Amino acid sequence: MRISVALCTYNGAKYLAHQLESFVRQEHKPDEVIVRDDRSTDETPLVLERFAETAPFAVRWAMNDRHLGSTANFDRTMQECTGALIALCDQDDVWRPEKLQRMEAAFHEDPSLVLAASNAELIDAEGQGTGRDLWSAVGFSEGVREQFRQDAAKVLLRQTCLTGATMVFRRELLPMELLSIRYKRFGFGTFGLLLARDRCDKIPPRPPLRKGGGGGISRGR
Repeated sequence: MRISVALCTYNGAKYLAHQLESFVRQEHKPDEVIVRDDRSTDETPLVLERFAETAPFAVRWAMNDRHLGSTANFDRTMQECTGALIALCDQDDVWRPEKLQRMEAAFHEDPSLVLAASNAELIDAEGQGTGRDLWSAVGFSEGVREQFRQDAAKVLLRQTCLTGATMVFRRELLPMELLSIRYKRFGFGTFGLLLARDRCDKIPPRPPLRKGGGGGISRGR
């Protein structure tokens, strides 16, 4: 199953190389990485150019003609992906080697699955563990997760508990014109699950990425 990574960048040179390196270390490498830079003024374009020259998979990146902002930039980047699965990615995340393999396995095991998301270990701006995880930080407790298993939409309308940066979804969701409207209204972390009427799920138990507080868009490792 072809996997595209949709990555948006903006002045993220300080962290970006760590995320790009984590793509190369994937047990199941992406088939393509699609990047749109939102008019960075630091060395982000240089980092992307160098990576594109050496990566063991296709890397297509371009700089926007004007600054779009994160939401519009992700929308445009996703539309350029060609894989059957699209993995969303923040510029300052770092993925564990098993992330894409585990995500793809979930879709193979359940053909009705249209979107999967995961927890994430939280780190500080220096990449050190904080001892906390994303779900705990946003109040996605075991009790709430049990409610989620029964009625995901009801929980997501009440609180944002999953983030776009942990999501992988089938490309068939993209033609829906409500995509941008949905995630602008309810938050990027809920748009896919609200659209995924057929089947959605989470990937337990070890977070396949670490996420914390860096610059630009977000930080994860």
